[in-house]
Amino acid sequence: MGRMIQFNTASPYANAQARLRKWLKAKNLPRSR
Repeated sequence: MGRMIQFNTASPYANAQARLRKWLKAKNLPRSR
C-alpha cells in the first residue's frame, strides 16, 4: 500500500483517479449503517 501511495503522490492525475474511484465506491455502497 505504501508503494501505491508513493506512486499516487508522484502523479496528481493518478491520485485524483484513485480518489474518484474511492468516492464512487463509497457512493455505490448501500447505506446500511
